[in-house]
Amino acid sequence: METIKIINAIYKSGKIIDPINGEVIALKENAQIKVIALGSDIVFRDVDVLTREQMINELENQKKNQVIIDYKLIANRKEIIHFEITRANLDFHATFQAELLEDLFLIQKEKSLADPRGIKLYSCKCKLTNNEEDIPGNSLSDLYKNTYINYLGKNGSPSANAFETFYFIKPSQMLSSVRDEWKLEIEKELE
Repeated sequence: METIKIINAIYKSGKIIDPINGEVIALKENAQIKVIALGSDIVFRDVDVLTREQMINELENQKKNQVIIDYKLIANRKEIIHFEITRANLDFHATFQAELLEDLFLIQKEKSLADPRGIKLYSCKCKLTNNEEDIPGNSLSDLYKNTYINYLGKNGSPSANAFETFYFIKPSQMLSSVRDEWKLEIEKELE
């Protein structure tokens, strides 16, 4: 087994520097590292965030290629969505708010709406907004998992159904009811 080396370093101008001798610390490709820093020193950049136009083009291509049947915008970029994590066995309960970095869409994947999996959430980059740390997510489910792991580590299962977990405050509405409303609209169109 290889030994683990602990090095105190400074990140400056895109480089990791040994503060004692001023040398740049280079890492091998795919090196596994741990970073310990103040939350205020960690910055996540909005990389690869899609505009509404880019997302609609992506969705239209999927519709044209019959990957999806239809889609619907349900929340705009920069809107705030809420969720809670409760684990009674760990005596933990917290409410969180997240900012949508991209527009949030529902997608219809199945013609049969009897299957609840026929309507899904399209991936939407987002981040936690009500704590000292930036916790990012590539989707709402990913954000939930990342937040869970940040607060509870590996104590329990860091997964949840986004439709039953995330909600809007104004108007007060679970994502599941937004999905169900669209499902009713689709069913009326099919009559």
